[in-house]
Amino acid sequence: MRKKLLMKVAALVGLLVVSTGCAGKLTKKKAADVVYFTDTSIALMGDMSFGLTRDDAIYNRDLFSPNEEEEQRLKDRLIEISNLQKALVDYSLSIVDIAEAPGSDADIVERYADYLTGVSDWVGRKLQFDGARYEEIIESVRTQETFSAALGEGQPVINAYGRYAELVIKELDEATEALVLKIDMKIDEKFADVVRHQAVIREERSEILRALEHLSSVYRGDFGAYSKLRTSRAIRSKSLVSEEELPTEDQLELIAQHLQKRLEWLRQIEAGTQRDWEEYRESHVELDRRHAELEVQ
Repeated sequence: MRKKLLMKVAALVGLLVVSTGCAGKLTKKKAADVVYFTDTSIALMGDMSFGLTRDDAIYNRDLFSPNEEEEQRLKDRLIEISNLQKALVDYSLSIVDIAEAPGSDADIVERYADYLTGVSDWVGRKLQFDGARYEEIIESVRTQETFSAALGEGQPVINAYGRYAELVIKELDEATEALVLKIDMKIDEKFADVVRHQAVIREERSEILRALEHLSSVYRGDFGAYSKLRTSRAIRSKSLVSEEELPTEDQLELIAQHLQKRLEWLRQIEAGTQRDWEEYRESHVELDRRHAELEVQ
């Protein structure tokens, strides 16, 4: 997620850089170029999709807690990203208005300087821009003869915007990772009994299958395998195995039936827990999928 967001922010700042370097483009005589610049800015920002929210979830919906720290942190960063979007679009539209309004080049430059003065509080508070340095930039803007030159003088503000946007994106990335980790742990806590039951079922099935393997060896004449059957935990009825003599075919058949019944018993237990087990797995799959989607956005 962070990589693509950073690329888009870089593209937006790049548009602003280009705008300041193209002499004559951002004037009322070249309104089409300005509109293209603004439309491109809006399109790039509008295409940004990010964030891990409750609305994205099917299996994990109940694990999102809007008032908990991780969710609040992510929400705050998403709001800040949205505010940055609005600020950039406002800047773009303001450039259009400034360029298209009637008046001389000096009038256009003066309107741009007035615009920068109007957003000084936001620039200082949000971008942590030095107030004295900002005043110097505005005064320098007022002395320019063309709009392009004036925009060039304002470029440090755009650069500060880019740096702040990168910081917010980094914080958004960290907030997303923290929330993913928390939800992952909540899934494991919610289904702890199911996971434990599945582990027991797998262990029991493995024991029974090993016992059937030993039984098959005995049928094939490997009576040394019978000693393994005697100690197998899979045979719960120890009267089925003789401690002193080799088994008869009838005894072996009874052992086989016993093991088959135990396997069937396990299948029934597993069937009873299958729905919860599938929900557990799908919960993790859903979280991993959404997380992976965010990584490539």
